[in-house]
Amino acid sequence: MANLNTRRVNIAFAKNPQLNITIADCTKDGFRLTPAGQPSKPIELGTKIIAALANYVMYTVSVTLSKTEAKSFAFWQQMQLDCDIGNFEVTDSSTLYTPVRFKNGMITSLPDFNNPADAANADFTIGITAQIDTNTGA
Repeated sequence: MANLNTRRVNIAFAKNPQLNITIADCTKDGFRLTPAGQPSKPIELGTKIIAALANYVMYTVSVTLSKTEAKSFAFWQQMQLDCDIGNFEVTDSSTLYTPVRFKNGMITSLPDFNNPADAANADFTIGITAQIDTNTGA
């Protein structure tokens, strides 16, 4: 049986370790991984379906940091320097899963500053887009 431990949850960046994120860097919203594609697509034929296999699936990783913490400022500086943040791994809270490896990561969205005077809202949500290789036969 697997165990759940939210303290295991983290994102580790290979070429930018100063951007590594632990659950302690996040607000209660933490982060979310959302696919923007399919690992396979059914193709309809006359009497059956076949699979068109994708080489990768693009994902968006939304991370909600606190704008009062240095990590949010590190991402703000990184966006100004270079949005290409390279490969990274996401570790789940379940001990059953191995870290998920993402390739070609890039910062694709930064927080909305509609009301910078809103002291009650510390959310600093960033979007990172990357790919997971699929159908590798491994």
